[in-house]
Amino acid sequence: MTTIVDSWRDPRTRRRADQLFSTLLGLLEMRLPYLRGRAARIDDGCRVMADAMQLKPDERYALSLAARFHDIGLLGIADTVLLKPGPLTADEKTLIDCHTDIGGRLVHHLFADFYDAIEAIWWHHERPDGRGPHGLTGDTIPLAASIVALVDAAESMANDRPQRPGMPEDQIRAEIERCVGTQFDPRVVSAYRSVHSQLYSAVAPTHAVTEIAAPKPAPSRPTGDSPRSAPKPSAPHASASRPGSNPPSSPLMKRGGTVDVSCVAQGGGAAGAFPLATSRTNLPQAISALTPLIKKQDLVRLVNEGLEMKPLAPVVQAVISATSNAQCSGEEVAKAVGQDQTLALRVLKVANSSAYSRGRHIDTLQGAVARLGVQQVRKLVMGLGVLSDLGNNKSSRLDVKLFWEHSIACGLIAATLARCCKSRNADDHFLWGMIHDVGRLILHTQIADTYEKVWETAERLDVPLELVEAKLLLVDHCGVLARALEHWQFPREFLAPVVNHHQSVHKLGRLAPRVAMEATIVALADRIAHALLMGSSGNDVIYPLDDLLEPLRLTPQIVDNVIRDVPSQALDLRFTLMSRGQLENWPDYLENIRSQFKQELRPLHADIEPRTNPMRIACQRLAPADDGESPNLGVLYARDAREQGAVQAQFEALEKDRGVSKLPVLFVWDKGRADAEHSWLKSRRHALLQSPVRLPAMIQAINWLMA
Repeated sequence: MTTIVDSWRDPRTRRRADQLFSTLLGLLEMRLPYLRGRAARIDDGCRVMADAMQLKPDERYALSLAARFHDIGLLGIADTVLLKPGPLTADEKTLIDCHTDIGGRLVHHLFADFYDAIEAIWWHHERPDGRGPHGLTGDTIPLAASIVALVDAAESMANDRPQRPGMPEDQIRAEIERCVGTQFDPRVVSAYRSVHSQLYSAVAPTHAVTEIAAPKPAPSRPTGDSPRSAPKPSAPHASASRPGSNPPSSPLMKRGGTVDVSCVAQGGGAAGAFPLATSRTNLPQAISALTPLIKKQDLVRLVNEGLEMKPLAPVVQAVISATSNAQCSGEEVAKAVGQDQTLALRVLKVANSSAYSRGRHIDTLQGAVARLGVQQVRKLVMGLGVLSDLGNNKSSRLDVKLFWEHSIACGLIAATLARCCKSRNADDHFLWGMIHDVGRLILHTQIADTYEKVWETAERLDVPLELVEAKLLLVDHCGVLARALEHWQFPREFLAPVVNHHQSVHKLGRLAPRVAMEATIVALADRIAHALLMGSSGNDVIYPLDDLLEPLRLTPQIVDNVIRDVPSQALDLRFTLMSRGQLENWPDYLENIRSQFKQELRPLHADIEPRTNPMRIACQRLAPADDGESPNLGVLYARDAREQGAVQAQFEALEKDRGVSKLPVLFVWDKGRADAEHSWLKSRRHALLQSPVRLPAMIQAINWLMA
């Protein structure tokens, strides 16, 4: 019997897939007649490229499947968009971009084992320069997707469209050459050069497409494999891509009011509201009004120059060299690691830490290599090498020791969550968590003065750093990290989880299922580390948790276990990874925050689900253990503003139970718009903050409430 893993090699499974997808493709061609014959031509062109690139049989089948059905996701786009006459709006163009995600999900749902074909369908609009719908760059784009992208463009250029005639072979070749490295993968273009004539013959017109135009005024169909992708004069193929200067939108930018901590009212009274000087309903306009501080090409140049000047340490390069040989032994890897006593000790300690420990204590490097595996040791050494090499920078904004603390915590949390999700890459999550914010260290090193202005703008607008990075630098720290990991030759599959950890839940849901789960785990680990106030990455923000728990199908009890166990584990691992000199004068982040409160914090919490309330988690770390003293502040948290009434009623009952009344309250909510005029709130001193909450805003609001 065919196994589940190998079921896609079963001829009967393949026949069933071909029949089903051919039926779906037929439905699509009935809606969009100009697509007729296109799938077959692109399939023929991909066969030419497969021969040129000497692909294996399994790779050829996956490429053929992707070539024939790469546009199958257009079935999920409404006719009002696909057949709209005239130009599309920005929202409609974004909707068209979704057809790659719809197609990828459809194939995954029907034939989940067709991994390579699914990825090729999902990513065939990505570009090496990062200007595709998901921002993948370089080798992070699967080879099959890059092949489909080039053949798709060649077919589109070769055939007539209602608004323009097809292009001759020499013009197509010139356009493809002009866009190598930006729109087309250099590896694919290199193979194309040897077979350009055969490819043109495969995709060239066999009948006129212009005759398909309807008798009534027909919607113009631009060049490209998407029926409504708008071509640029300089690009041969309109890939429905977004400009690099337009950062992904965030749910934060669509929400309600918040406070401006620069305008805190003085004085107090029995009742009163912390002043709402700004509103997050105005944030889209405020962020749109920001102008870039640096050209993207200049930023990339400075980052690349910094990476060239700061190569990985010789011992790390020795480990990379040793592990590049598939036949290398554990003894050879242990010998390479052993060249640096500090690194060897760190690898040994990590192998015995809660992130990797699977049994008895390991006391030799060779035993550590046997436990972790050669490739895992390679990635671990590279990750530790990156943090060590970048860990000597000093700044009033970013304390490297606290950065390490946040990284270690995030790594441990990610590894724990991955095991709970039964991820097949559970060990990698520790490393993803460790290095997820390294891009910020690079920015802080290479463009210190410019990045200082990014920090100042984030403070002024009271938003997380990543939102301002994307606007002022045209790339956030995740994009910088992607370039760095490519430069350091990390494996391609290592990039997506860390590069996407600040994407919205909606954006994460559009990724391929495996990548989406990995990226969501890293994102949730980062948020839990922020809620636990474990170190600082320079972005002191408390984020909501519930929206990331749902797609991972994790229970609140999992979060409860993490916040109970990880702080002590992180402390132990910090001592194993840091040298004695590094541990001297280690800053106490929690004590530093406590010192900023004018009074001792004794909160009384009200919430629907206490175990996933990030404000409760943070306050419990800041406040002393409940010794029976009367609370001096109410902290209410609602996942949705619609829970406001229920949470207020719960808090009033808690007040009665504790024998207090009319406590000042801090009300924090995630989604929707809170009722700031509610009579219950107006009867007492109160402050409203919308999540994500920056720590300075929380501290100033609490100090005002307890004044």
